[in-house]
Amino acid sequence: MGQITLHVNNRPYTLACRDGEEAQLVYLAAYVDDRISELVHKVGQVGEERLLLMTALLLADEMQEMQRGYGVVNADDAADKVTDAARSVEALVERLRQAS
Repeated sequence: MGQITLHVNNRPYTLACRDGEEAQLVYLAAYVDDRISELVHKVGQVGEERLLLMTALLLADEMQEMQRGYGVVNADDAADKVTDAARSVEALVERLRQAS
């Protein structure tokens, strides 16, 4: 089991990860950081938790739009996937909070 320090919104977060997952986590953290930077530019520093929530909602919206683009026709299925994604983001936020 490895450990990696990611930087999001100019804050370091140390997470445990499986060996070989480091590059993907760095990529994902950079993507999230870019989205947070966009929000900070628009709304300012409104607090870490609020920025993470707003970013999670934007990412869930992106995912839902992509699902529509791939022809997901069952609204309940799409809603379940968005709910699962939101829970994953909540778990990540909690791990980040515990790491800081």
